[in-house]
Amino acid sequence: MLGLFAGFRDKYKLKVLFPAVRGDLLSFSIDSVFMNITKKMGFGDALVCYIANMYAGQLDFFISWNVAHFRKKLHMDVMTPSEVLEALSLSGAEN
Repeated sequence: MLGLFAGFRDKYKLKVLFPAVRGDLLSFSIDSVFMNITKKMGFGDALVCYIANMYAGQLDFFISWNVAHFRKKLHMDVMTPSEVLEALSLSGAEN
C-alpha cells in the first residue's frame, strides 16, 4: 500500500487538495457544501466539489474514478486516471 502512495504526488506532478485549516479544525463553507447537495450530490461529493472549486484557478483538471459525479459541477475539466495518463503520454509530459 505504501508503494501506491509514496512519491505519487511528485512522480505525477499532482497537487493533493485539502480544505483550509484554522487552528486544529478543518474549515469550509457549510452553505456552499449544502448548495452542492441541492445539485443532487451526496455530502462527500459535495465537500470534494467545494474544495476542488476553491482551488479551481490553480488546477488544470480534476481526477476521479467517478467523473459522472463531478462533470458539469466543477469549474475545470474532470478526467479519469486513465484519461490523464493518456493525455500525459500524448503530450510527452509523463517521465
